[in-house]
Amino acid sequence: MSFKKFIVSKGVIGALIIVLFYGLLMVGIYFSGYKVVPSKINQLPVAIVNQDKDSTTLKKQLKKKLAV
Repeated sequence: MSFKKFIVSKGVIGALIIVLFYGLLMVGIYFSGYKVVPSKINQLPVAIVNQDKDSTTLKKQLKKKLAV
């Protein structure tokens, strides 16, 4: 079997179509999911979990800066 016959065969053409479709689908899902984040970044909740007694000043600074 020559290379040209292999490339033009139904299996290879079908696989290329599936790969292109899957790639476009993934790009579409990725971009549609992440375009909303920059416009609503100020609505994201923030939780401070402090289990270290040495970082209480950092906790106070974060609370002060993130308070609405």
